[in-house]
Amino acid sequence: QNAYRFMVPTDKAMRDETTRDFLQSFDWSDILTILFDKTGDRNLVMYPCRGGTLINVATFTEADSDNEELGDAWNNPVSVDNVVKVMDGFPEGPVSLARLGEDIKHWASGSRDCPRTFVRERLVLIGDAAHPMPPTWTAGAGTGIEDAAALGVLLDENTTANQVQARLALYNKVRYERGITIKYASENVSEEQVKISKRKLEELCPGASIPEDMAKYLWTEDVISRCRLLL
Repeated sequence: QNAYRFMVPTDKAMRDETTRDFLQSFDWSDILTILFDKTGDRNLVMYPCRGGTLINVATFTEADSDNEELGDAWNNPVSVDNVVKVMDGFPEGPVSLARLGEDIKHWASGSRDCPRTFVRERLVLIGDAAHPMPPTWTAGAGTGIEDAAALGVLLDENTTANQVQARLALYNKVRYERGITIKYASENVSEEQVKISKRKLEELCPGASIPEDMAKYLWTEDVISRCRLLL
């Protein structure tokens, strides 16, 4: 997928009648909001920043439908017209918000399937190396931080060399199912993709399922306490 990401000052959005009506139609000011186009195949993610004075917006499109050649993966400037064009099929409210976008960036959002384990002997994968995911739930960095926190507990200063492999096995036990669950849940942007994601998750981790309440699943984890209990 390719992503278009930009900020909109809230006061600027509220001065535009169509955008104001859109924002006042739901409580956007304290939540992550995911909106879909009419087909259900493309999505837009938005959430407030800086105490609600800015609105962060990102919209995604399939790379093969986007003819622009991407150079620098994270810093390609793009015009408002480009964003509006790729948002064809979205309701007018989100499109009106995009028309107000500032400092728009265009970048590739890559992904791949997960390995069958995050650990092999004394080698361990964390973050995007373990579970690369699109930013649908803005969970990639947070999940990587959880990985690091787990290692911080399991490989503390008292860990001896001959304990490392066993401790990494505990890391895989506590992090594998959660990491790949978040990864495949982040790819659920269409009905067809939901079926694919569920199948892949089940193949890699029998018995695992994509939570109905992803916000609860993401925010109620206490990885440090979980690792301490394992020890």
